[in-house]
Amino acid sequence: MKGWWAFIKTKICSFSRCYKFLCQAIWIAVSPDWLQEMQVAEAERERRHRIWLVQDELTALKLT
Repeated sequence: MKGWWAFIKTKICSFSRCYKFLCQAIWIAVSPDWLQEMQVAEAERERRHRIWLVQDELTALKLT
């Protein structure tokens, strides 16, 4: 039983180290310009959604 526990513990630790490394590598690989573009695109989507909600509300008011 101890042998299996040691084996599993070793595999979990190596998986954890690999996962942490990949997270760090991915974080480093993201360029600031790309991140800024994604933030601008998200802000634009939110703005368009708000405009759509206002237009929808105005249409509903006109129909009543």
